[in-house]
Amino acid sequence: MKPPDSHHWGGVTEDSLFLNDGLLRVADLISIPPEFCHPDTLTQSGWNAELSTDVSHEELSKQIEKMYCYKSSSYQRFQDYRLCALKALWESIKTDGDLDTTVSSTSATVKSMNTNPLPFTSRVSLLLIFPLLEAQSSANPELCKSTSKLLVDCLKDCKPLSLSTEPQDCLDGLENLLCKWINDGKFVKSNEEKACLASTLVTLACARGSVRMLVSTIHTIQKLQCTNLDVSRMLCELLDTSGGPGVPTSLSGSLHQLCWDHTDIVSVPSDINKETNNSKEVPRSLGTDGRYIYMTGFTGAGLARIGTGRMGSLRGIVYSRNVHMEQGWVTYANDKLIFRTANADSKNTGPFCQRLNKDTLKVEEDIMLVLPGVNTASSANNTTTTTTLSLTSDGHYIYWVTCSSVVVKSGSSKSSKSLTIFVDVLDFQEGEDGKTQLVPVKDRIALQRKDVDVGRTLTEALIEKLRPARSSAAANMTLEAIQLIAISAKDDNSQTSCGLTLKVLRKTPMYTCGSHLVMVVPSTARAGQPSAFFVPNLSVPGPSTKDAPGIATSLCFSLSDGMLDQKVDLTDAPGCALAKGSSLSSMGACYDVESNCIWTCSDEWVEQWGNPGNMAPHHIARRLGSVPSPDPEHPVTMETAVTILLHHLGSSCCHQDVSSSADQRIPDVTETYLNQLSDILKSVRGNSQQLRCVLILLNRSMQSVGEEINLGGSIGRIRQQVWEILSGEDNESILHRASKVLSESFELFYSTQESQHAIVVELIKAKNPGYQILQTSVFGHISSVLDGNLAVERSPWCQMDLVSTIFKAVVEESCTLIMSTVTLSNEKYKELVSQMPRKSACVSLLGSIQSHLFRHTLADIENKDTTAYLFKYVSFALQQSKKVFESVLAVCSGLDELETAQIEFRLSTLERLVKSSVLGIIVPSMLCLLCEKRLHSLHFSETLLQVLGDTSVVASKAATAVHERVKLLSSDSLMMDEGVEKSCSEYLSTLSIPAPWAAGRTVETAHPVRDNYKFKDTVTIPGARSLYLRFDQRCATQYDYDKVVLYAGPSTSSRKVAEYGGNTYGFGSRSVLGSGWPTDQVKVEGDTVTFSFEMRSGREHNTPDRAIWGFACTVRAQESGEEDMLGMPVLADTALGLSTLTCHALRVLYNGPPTSKEEQLCRELMESKLLQRCVWKDQANVGSSLLRNTDITPKIIQKIRVTTGRAPPVFRPSLREIVQPGEIEIAVVAAAVKHLKLDIDEKSLKRENSENFVTVSKVLTRLNTTLRKLQSLAELEQRWDHTREEFHVGLGKTGEAFFSSYHLQESTLGELELLCFITGVVYDIDNPEDAVRELLELVADKSTVREEMSKTKWLVNMLKERLAVLMNVDVSDEPILDRTISLANTLGIAEDLEFSRSHSAPSLLEGKELGQMTGSKSAAFEVAKL
Repeated sequence: MKPPDSHHWGGVTEDSLFLNDGLLRVADLISIPPEFCHPDTLTQSGWNAELSTDVSHEELSKQIEKMYCYKSSSYQRFQDYRLCALKALWESIKTDGDLDTTVSSTSATVKSMNTNPLPFTSRVSLLLIFPLLEAQSSANPELCKSTSKLLVDCLKDCKPLSLSTEPQDCLDGLENLLCKWINDGKFVKSNEEKACLASTLVTLACARGSVRMLVSTIHTIQKLQCTNLDVSRMLCELLDTSGGPGVPTSLSGSLHQLCWDHTDIVSVPSDINKETNNSKEVPRSLGTDGRYIYMTGFTGAGLARIGTGRMGSLRGIVYSRNVHMEQGWVTYANDKLIFRTANADSKNTGPFCQRLNKDTLKVEEDIMLVLPGVNTASSANNTTTTTTLSLTSDGHYIYWVTCSSVVVKSGSSKSSKSLTIFVDVLDFQEGEDGKTQLVPVKDRIALQRKDVDVGRTLTEALIEKLRPARSSAAANMTLEAIQLIAISAKDDNSQTSCGLTLKVLRKTPMYTCGSHLVMVVPSTARAGQPSAFFVPNLSVPGPSTKDAPGIATSLCFSLSDGMLDQKVDLTDAPGCALAKGSSLSSMGACYDVESNCIWTCSDEWVEQWGNPGNMAPHHIARRLGSVPSPDPEHPVTMETAVTILLHHLGSSCCHQDVSSSADQRIPDVTETYLNQLSDILKSVRGNSQQLRCVLILLNRSMQSVGEEINLGGSIGRIRQQVWEILSGEDNESILHRASKVLSESFELFYSTQESQHAIVVELIKAKNPGYQILQTSVFGHISSVLDGNLAVERSPWCQMDLVSTIFKAVVEESCTLIMSTVTLSNEKYKELVSQMPRKSACVSLLGSIQSHLFRHTLADIENKDTTAYLFKYVSFALQQSKKVFESVLAVCSGLDELETAQIEFRLSTLERLVKSSVLGIIVPSMLCLLCEKRLHSLHFSETLLQVLGDTSVVASKAATAVHERVKLLSSDSLMMDEGVEKSCSEYLSTLSIPAPWAAGRTVETAHPVRDNYKFKDTVTIPGARSLYLRFDQRCATQYDYDKVVLYAGPSTSSRKVAEYGGNTYGFGSRSVLGSGWPTDQVKVEGDTVTFSFEMRSGREHNTPDRAIWGFACTVRAQESGEEDMLGMPVLADTALGLSTLTCHALRVLYNGPPTSKEEQLCRELMESKLLQRCVWKDQANVGSSLLRNTDITPKIIQKIRVTTGRAPPVFRPSLREIVQPGEIEIAVVAAAVKHLKLDIDEKSLKRENSENFVTVSKVLTRLNTTLRKLQSLAELEQRWDHTREEFHVGLGKTGEAFFSSYHLQESTLGELELLCFITGVVYDIDNPEDAVRELLELVADKSTVREEMSKTKWLVNMLKERLAVLMNVDVSDEPILDRTISLANTLGIAEDLEFSRSHSAPSLLEGKELGQMTGSKSAAFEVAKL
């Protein structure tokens, strides 16, 4: 079972996020920034920006910032949203993979625990006999005959597969004994004796049912020269098993595979909708060919074709619609799309059904129903006494489910009436006039439950009456005794033969797999109740449902006798539509024979379910070929025996070889077993039926090979044989089977990466039909492996030489596809477009490789080699993609040679071809993932800027060219006028950008609502000024007091906004509340709205579901329609994505390298304009001794002080050692002499009015001031340390501390503040007594350890480091032309941008020295206080 928050992603794919409206469907699952929903931030900027060169530097900087910074760009937000969705999808896949691994390991553990050992004593006695028999038979050959006869007599009463639970080692011993007697000529010599032993072996193999023994038996008997085997009875019974036991098909929660939502796929026009409202209720119906699903609307009207995600189709894409299709049932059988109208039951003339065009969904042919022995016209029209409940198919036959009101008259004048459910199995055949017609293939089936009282006499009479081709006198008497009468309205609530009322059956989803007809009914409601089709919503909080029997129940009726075989409850499926609140009355279902799965569709969800049952025998016959049953009274030939045994093995594997099968591994797959299979495969090459069976068995066997088995040369032999089949066979089904053998065991046949890559390259170039089928199969397998590979390591499939080969093939394929717009004829082009968009095998493989490459890079983004590899791939991909854009430009030019009508059609469908190309599937996801901000480095810009710019230009030209041609066709004049030309030039800049995050949240009741139903919900969108509500057009309640009330606030006590209720269908109150359900958006002030709904009336018996549908409402934070949130043209999307990435690359170059941690610590220091003028020359001396590179000595300093009259401060010896005033003096004077270019000789200093004298005097004065402040600080800190020491030894007292009265005198407040700085206590100028109190607590605290004079030492060291910097730099006259923080305001750069250091700064300053020199921001303020 999937996690509660991940099953919603089950039907989402990367393709649907980029090519469909999938982003709208995951809005509730993605965490997005709050500003995304704010109306003021949804502005589009920067596209029309043009740089002007005749402006100031400041204005030019602002223009660049506006052009290349897209913080408020609508498209950038759109890309970021898609990136969030893509990452969330990957995370859900990872979560599901981890959970599946846990579940599978748990299942394996449980399975191993359930294997009970057999008793030892019951086995050993039998095992000891076999060696004795073998030894005695060498001396007495007659023992073989007697033993064989005894075994035959014992096996006579055994049924096929009846020995599967017997001790396996005992059966193995018996098998080995028989094989030895047959193969060794010294035991038996005549063919008759060998035939007897072979018959015994075949009988034992059939009774045991072991795959390994059946293969061994076939391998053994194929070597014999005997012609006949006496095993006909056993083989007949083996054929009847149809491959082994199974369970009926049903909806099983454990096999719920996919669920994706769809909204209003079939939108019926209002005029047709009015007609539908007055017609009968017809449920939704489905049909499928495996690639597409054909579905009708909620009322049975309208028809649509959507992709399943299989066979190249894209999941959820709507390929075609026919909204004008009237009510009826749609199904797909025998490569024909069939539709039967709802009015056909009441018509006296007309066809039984119609065949529709699979692409356009329009009627192509009328099909009549022909009953053998009955006039065609009368049989086709004699349907007025029946009511169609469903028309479904198993992919081959059509199953017509009807209800007839039957009156049976007995010998006395009494009569009995019953509503009987019949199933007619129909097949197609060509009539004498060449038209297609339907004929029954078996007797009509009457469905019946064992617990329903339908008399046997009635049932027998019905069967006799309705059996075709009856013309005897007895049959005519039966016709007089039975009458079929029309069903009246009062019969709706009558119980039918299958145990459900007719009213319930009209809305019951039905499907068939060919063996059983399944009706999906509610589990918790009784048949016939108005609320029978309400299913509790298990996905929202509510009453506990753990005691409920299930979400729904599948009633499985056998199509052999019509009896109810089994009832299966649907449980443990929290992700299915029924658990989310959908009703069964809105659901349709069908069986997919291609994938052996079940599709269901409700109002908003399409789902795929695995089929737990076996395939029907006629489906097996279509896959493997039909095998006639031998005559039980006569022996069979060896060839017939081999065919039947292989058919059984193939049938058994067909049941397992489907998507819904669990781990069905064949046990005991050894090298001997594979060698036997190889020999069998070689011997059946001339028999296509046997070859298909062997290939299916081989595929299942190869998947069961364990890693611990030493396979030797058997793998090479089988691989060579399969390649020979692919090269020499022309049967498509055999080619498909052979391809599956190689693809599904690809890693087993090709164990090295080199061999795998070589095969892929070879398949890309191959033109052989068999190889092309293999290409699709192998590429699909590799794609599934890559999609499920969530490991951190990069897959070998991402090697650049292989990826480049695949990408070139995809580009060539895409160019050919797009150029078909002008190269194909009209008919061929229409046929091509009807299947678009499609995903070819090469494109699918490339998409999986790209997705894996990006996942790996984002997981290891700090690794420069990883990102460099990704950028190399992106650069190559963009260069190749330019060729496809150029093909689009060529198409726009080549359309001039076509007629105007063709140009219009081909331009309107070009988008479908582009979606199928590399531009629609590969490039959009790549551009979206490149928007990851962590990838935007200097390497990103330097590597990709050129190719991004070039590709962006070509993409913009292609998008504009297509738009230009469309505008030209829509223009009245033949020549493009000025307005059209201007609109085309501004196409990309004025394009409406989707805002899927604004899709809002949908609030809805169950559909339809049940009695006493109550609902309350509150929606809040933070930051929204107003909320905009749009109600579904299907909103309806039975009476106008069954209403929903809106409140502008978080509860029902908030301000009441509006209330709505009632319906216009003529039921219940026959009116609506007020002006009715709103068709326009409803505005609610504020960011919160509360819905309150209550169903006060009880549902009346004649009220249809549409009149009690309930309500659904979408709440958004901005006023917009659904069209504002849908996708944009692929070419425009790609062009804008390339432009955005080009701007990102320019911005990264403009900003330079990112700010390092050291530079962030030095932010205040780098704002210094003095340091910005520094030129670092001698990097080797940075961080060296302060006085290393100066000629100033203490004697020179003393002379200068004497000359200028500036005496130094006097320090006590203890403080002089810490402050080091002499060293600071020398450094300050040396820095002043160097940077101020001073002359300090005695002559210049003696002239008091000279410039040197004045400057040196000022330097010494400021130096003395600094030294005195350091002296004051040191003295105060020394005093603090002595006081702490006194307190720690017990001599100090709180009231005698030297600072205890500092807060009382204004003259000592300065010292108090300085003391707080030393100790780290916060000083509040308004409350100095608090500082004193904290100081007293701190001085008495013995737990803290503090270095002596630590603050003074720290300040002295910081001062010396700054002086060291000044000693090792030259200061230029002008600021260096580099980006610095002090220039930010001048250049108009945003303050929050990150900046780099000066390029001339020495690298040694990046580390410890620079960090110690500057400290933190607080250190700068501490220095300022001094």
